Amino acid sequence: MTVHSAKITIINRLPEIRCVADMVDAFCARHAVPQRLVHEMQVVLDEVLSNVIRHAFTDDAEHEIRVALELSGGDLLAVVEDDGIAFDPTRARVDKLTAERARRGEGGLGITFVRALCDRISYRREATGNSLCVAKRIQSAGSPAERTSSLNMSDVRHGETSVLSVSGRLDTANAHAMKTRLEELIGAGARQLAVDLSLVTYISSAGFWALLFAANLAERAGGGLVVCGLRDDLAQLVERAGLAQILRVAASREAALHALHASPKD
Repeated sequence: MTVHSAKITIINRLPEIRCVADMVDAFCARHAVPQRLVHEMQVVLDEVLSNVIRHAFTDDAEHEIRVALELSGGDLLAVVEDDGIAFDPTRARVDKLTAERARRGEGGLGITFVRALCDRISYRREATGNSLCVAKRIQSAGSPAERTSSLNMSDVRHGETSVLSVSGRLDTANAHAMKTRLEELIGAGARQLAVDLSLVTYISSAGFWALLFAANLAERAGGGLVVCGLRDDLAQLVERAGLAQILRVAASREAALHALHASPKD
């Protein structure tokens, strides 16, 4: 059985996650991994690595985080190793996401994403630290992997309605940029916002928290926010994570604008 692998070592800084994402893109492109699986593994690693970087270390020193990819026996596996404090995501309790939790911006959504997207997860606490293995089963050839791009945004304003078009990867490293842009639009008088994500390749939990924050802000200003154009895999993730009951989603930009204009205004 042929085994293909790739490894990278990063330090515990959020911008370093992009280096891992680039490695995943290149590795999966070389071995024709289906695009949907690549996007899902990108989300999983974004969640795992951001959690390690933010919570695993009790000091501000630099720590190494090792990430290994392996393609073997029809599985795409990733192993993340760090020397931080013990944390087993397979045993962590995650409460159901509610509108109240969304308003408070509580965590836990990332673990929900990891559990929903992985076919297998295993954790070991070793003498050197934590070792987490996540696996995705490759069931069909599907579309070949494509290289994802950084985040790009543009907006069009029509009175109190703004359409923000987003493209690229909405990951932990750049979710704040979208959150800031949505805050700026609302602060400038946009009350009804349609966020077109049809060109977004994947969304981390930080990206969804940014959308939930902006939706709450728009509602407090007497308006609303509708997300539109989600790819099928991202729409399924919204369902799995319980976001469909909290975040307003439309199939297209036209449907989003219709929903916004049909909403009562204070």
